Amino acid sequence: MVPADPIDALRAHREAEKLKFKHLGYNDLQVQQMTSQGLVFTNELGGSIHPRNFARAFKGALKAANLPLVSWPFHETRFRDVEPSKRRRH
Repeated sequence: MVPADPIDALRAHREAEKLKFKHLGYNDLQVQQMTSQGLVFTNELGGSIHPRNFARAFKGALKAANLPLVSWPFHETRFRDVEPSKRRRH
């Protein structure tokens, strides 16, 4: 489900990430450095998520939700609810 205001949802998620880092024991300066890249979804150190780690977590989430594993590359999931004729070709 897409939130009514995705920008507010992303901002809320970013704030939750800051709280998570503080809970993990990082000080305010470290949290600021970790969140200064403008990333919304990060790894445990505030950096970008490596594609392989993301794919592993995504497959784990599918399994936990009792959904079938996907046989296509993850980046194509954004097109799965779009008519085939409207999908962008790479």
